[in-house]
Amino acid sequence: HGLAVTMMALLKPGDVIAVDALTYSGFKVLAETLHLEIVAIPVTAHGPDLDHLQGLCRKRPVRAVYSMPTLHNPLGWVMSLAQREQLVAIARQYNLMIIEDAAYAFLAEDVPLPLARLAPERTVYVGGLSKSVAT
Repeated sequence: HGLAVTMMALLKPGDVIAVDALTYSGFKVLAETLHLEIVAIPVTAHGPDLDHLQGLCRKRPVRAVYSMPTLHNPLGWVMSLAQREQLVAIARQYNLMIIEDAAYAFLAEDVPLPLARLAPERTVYVGGLSKSVAT
């Protein structure tokens, strides 16, 4: 529900949203329902290919990026602080909104700061109770 409300508030039909090539399938379904254009960002063993994201932003009017920096679903990685800072720098340079999905972040220990702490002016942090109650 949090993702749906966030997307409806921030985006309009036709907006381009960058997502990891492998990402939460429910997000893709929601984006398609809202008529958003999903553009896949290749992933590495440790996070999204941020150079590719930057190149995409040079070529296309990307409005937002959907990120799961802590315990990515389905890949399970945790983005380093350096990667998070690079993502925030790209978002600021190209005026992107960041949708930070933290559904599983409560399970991780000793992780870098959330994107929302690094860029509170452009990040919506989406967590949830259902995952924590179910585990």
